[in-house]
Amino acid sequence: MSFKIIERLERIDQLIANKKTGTPSELSKRMKVSERQLHNYLNLLKKMGTPLCYCVKSKRSMCSSGSSG
Repeated sequence: MSFKIIERLERIDQLIANKKTGTPSELSKRMKVSERQLHNYLNLLKKMGTPLCYCVKSKRSMCSSGSSG
């Protein structure tokens, strides 16, 4: 795995932890990747054991499955 991918995964994880992802479209623009590539990164995080969910309450952010929100 390249260093650039690792940096992106860490950044996405940080944004999720801080509940600052916004919508998938907003997050992909923030990360300067396509929405498809963003979903690939999210799937990779899930495969690595990160418990992800979409915050239904706000309809705007990703969250760790263990967090409330």
